[in-house]
This record gives sequence, C-alpha cells and structure tokens, in this order.
Amino acid sequence: MTLGTICSSHLSGWICTAYSLGGWPVSFYTYGVFGFLWLLIWATLIYETPSTDPLITKNELKYFNNTEQKANVKYTSVPWKDIFTSPAVWAVAIGYTAYDFGWYLAITEFPIFLSSILGYDARKAGFLTSVPSLVRLPVVLMSAFCADSVIRRDILSILNTRKLFVVIDLGVSSVCFIVLSQVGESVVASMLLIILIFCAFGFNPASLSTNALDLSPKYSGIIIGVVIMVSSTTGFVGPFILGELITHNNTFGQWSILFMITSAVLFFGMVFFLIFGDAEEQGWSPATDPGEMKVLLNKIESSDSAISE
Repeated sequence: MTLGTICSSHLSGWICTAYSLGGWPVSFYTYGVFGFLWLLIWATLIYETPSTDPLITKNELKYFNNTEQKANVKYTSVPWKDIFTSPAVWAVAIGYTAYDFGWYLAITEFPIFLSSILGYDARKAGFLTSVPSLVRLPVVLMSAFCADSVIRRDILSILNTRKLFVVIDLGVSSVCFIVLSQVGESVVASMLLIILIFCAFGFNPASLSTNALDLSPKYSGIIIGVVIMVSSTTGFVGPFILGELITHNNTFGQWSILFMITSAVLFFGMVFFLIFGDAEEQGWSPATDPGEMKVLLNKIESSDSAISE
C-alpha cells in the first residue's frame, strides 16, 4: 500500500500536468485500467482451494493437506453481540477511525495544500507528496520489528507496547497537525511536519492494526474487516469538510481549521484507546491451549521435514 501511494502520488502529478494527454481526468482512467487489470489477474490465478489450483506442486499440496488435518479446525458461530459490545473492540474501532481520518486527509489533501497554498504546480506537489510516503516505508518495517523486540524481551507488556505505539501513531501526528496549523506558509516547516506526520502514521501496523489479533486470534479478520469498512468512510468526510471550508475562501486560515479538527480527532482516538484498549484474548474468543498449539507446530515442522526430504 505504501509503495502504491509513493508511485501514484508522483504519477498523478505528472499526468495532471500532461495536458496533451488530456490532463487530470486521465489519472482516473489510468487507475481504473490498473484496477481492472489487477481484477483479471486475481480472477485468473486465485482458486477456491489448494487442490483446485493447477499451478500448485505435489509437495505444496501435501503440505497443505497435512497442515489442515493436524489443525483440526472447528468452526463456530461468530459472537457478533459480544464483539459489538466489547470496549476493547470499540477502542480499536475508534482509534482506527481516527487514524484513517488523518491518513486519508494526508494522502488526498496535502497535494492540494502544497499546490493552492504553498504555490507548487501539480507535478511538483505530486512529487513532494511522494517523499513523506517514501520516508514512511522504512518506519513501517522498523515499527513492527521494534514492537516484536520489546514484547519478546519483556521490556513492556503487549498492552503497554500497543499503547506506546498508539501514542506515537495518533499522539505525535496530532501534535504535528496543531503545529502545522500555526507555521503559516513556510515551505520548509510544512514539509518537515508533513514528513513527521507520515512517519508517525507508520507506527499504525504495530499498534491498532495488530490489536485485533491480540483480542481474538480466531475472529481478528472479522473485527478488523468491520473496523476498516466503517473507518474508510472518513475518506470522504475529510474532503467534504475541506470543501466546505475553502470553496469560497481558500486561505491558510481555513486550512488551519481543518488541521486543528484533524488534530482533535486523532487526540480523541488516542485517549479512547488508552482508556479502553486491551491486549488480552477476550472471554468470547475461543481460547487456544498453548500445549495443543505447541504439539501442532511440532507436527507441522515434522511434515515440513518429511516433505523437504
């Protein structure tokens, strides 16, 4: 996703200034074609089960079959009521919605800010927008590694690790938005703050995105799926607010209001998670016996060895 943001930011700026190609409408057609091509590739290469995939090798199929038999997965009904009434799940939902509000605003509105307020043309604005995403990429990888190291070495508990990274993710970005609303039209200060915002957002995969797995390994996919479905609505809320603010008065003062609103949303999401966040597997989640899991892993490793031989 980060690589996609980097490439699309730069490419969109170039397309929008390529008037001989048709200008900005062409960018929509371009990504529409990319999406359709991806759909064709996905529909061609994805199969319902490993056994129906014509490209799978015999060893790979044997591995999947052995793993499935050893796992002995039991399917149960989803405890929807328990999930939707869980304070810990709401902490993830509120925190992630706050994050998405800031994230979508950053990737969609910062190019407009650079162009309309700081005076860059679309091509330069697109390139400058790709720089923070490029800097964010190693931060994402580093944050995951650091979180695992902190937990594995018992420096902090899982919950405190998640909360620390949420403070960096939402708290630092909140402060940066406040400062951004006060620096005026300083290009250097604005770019540094934008880069810091993107870097802070890089800590999300090791905090909010992972927390659903802490709460319920079995239902984590359902939880994060519902959360992202709801939080993605902020992708049009932010632009709508901006449109209301700058349609008739596109000044830095109006953008400052948007930045302060974003800061408040991020801060609220952080506080809510710090109060209600949890990292223990919830009572409504089917508990996994560590002893059984160890036996299962040993059996899978044995299968791996037999297959490799």
